[in-house]
Amino acid sequence: MERLQKEAERCREEGRWNEWEVLKRRYDVARSHLVEAGTVRVGGQYRVEDHEGLFTVTRVRGIMAFGYFTPPGNDPTQEEQAFLVALLHPPGDNADEK
Repeated sequence: MERLQKEAERCREEGRWNEWEVLKRRYDVARSHLVEAGTVRVGGQYRVEDHEGLFTVTRVRGIMAFGYFTPPGNDPTQEEQAFLVALLHPPGDNADEK
């Protein structure tokens, strides 16, 4: 994971954004494998990195959480979405994006 972070930082500094995106996603996948089972709960609402509103989890399968995203002030969308569990944070958590 440390190697991925260093490579991603180097790509970002050099302006190689496509490579940076790939390395960041690989890092997020690796982080998701380290999230303890039960941390993300079905029925729980979470903030998702790089998204506004709350995400309500309807099921968890491996490193993916499935559910519905509710933008502030709107009704929930009917389209199910999935996010890596490492990208989910409790609503009051002000953790910096990685």
